[in-house]
Amino acid sequence: MLQLAGDRAHLTVDELPHGIDNVLLVLRQASHRDRGVDTPAFRPGREPRFTSPEMSAVFDSVFACPGARADLLITIKRNTRRPARPVARGYSAQYISGVPERNRVTPMGDIVAIPLRGAWTGNRGIVHAGHEIVRFHASDLWITCALEFRGRWREQWLPHRWTHLYFHDEAVSFAAGHRPCGECRRESYRAYRAAWAGGLGTGLPSAAYMNRQLHAERIVRGSHRRRLHAASWADLPDGAFVLPDTPGAPAVVAGGELITWTHNGYGTRRPRPRHGEARLITLPSTVAALRAGYPVQIDPTARSPVRGP
Repeated sequence: MLQLAGDRAHLTVDELPHGIDNVLLVLRQASHRDRGVDTPAFRPGREPRFTSPEMSAVFDSVFACPGARADLLITIKRNTRRPARPVARGYSAQYISGVPERNRVTPMGDIVAIPLRGAWTGNRGIVHAGHEIVRFHASDLWITCALEFRGRWREQWLPHRWTHLYFHDEAVSFAAGHRPCGECRRESYRAYRAAWAGGLGTGLPSAAYMNRQLHAERIVRGSHRRRLHAASWADLPDGAFVLPDTPGAPAVVAGGELITWTHNGYGTRRPRPRHGEARLITLPSTVAALRAGYPVQIDPTARSPVRGP
């Protein structure tokens, strides 16, 4: 709620990003039009620029008030206390005021701003500056992590610290090119290594070896373009993602069906082809681990619906 008092208006906004909890608006009333505001933050005749949609909404609400003029000074009080909460419950695990952060990952590995909630977090190094994603990856270490681990919490978007990313389910994280973390997902990491060795007929791989192999499979060398791989439809295990020719959206293999993945989650179903080759998104080494029995987590909405008698 905005309340005017003389030439001041005070507005409290809950849960704004960056820990901002109070915004003080100083504006010139119609009855004070010879008392302009001229500060480094704002000069008369120049429209303020805001870095978030929430601030733009505040600006719009002010100018809907009778008597307000285009001379506006905004001073921001920051809440410097860190939130005592697990990392999974931080601001980026949800979206605030209807505006999601750009930290969700698609099956193609793209980092997007969509409201779809994630079952897993993870990272590929430091890929942000401020609240902006500025690079595709920072190293060949791409991991998928548990949302909660030993009650730890960590503020997100910290400078010079790895960037939190979120995945709809583990099948999406595998398609994006990530593997289980060896710390917070120790049992899954061991199961993945064992399935890798069984599926590819090798000894147990080291983390560094898996990182190098997966990176070579997911990125066209010397670029940021994703690689696709040819695979027989008949050999694809549940949880593998493919890119069908039509409708051209990623789809997960689940039994005898392909379920299209969208920014709203899993959608349309169609029969899985029995012959020919698929354009495989999930990396071949991970597909080998799935084929060898790794128990991939797939969102329940992708499972076949229960049929009536």
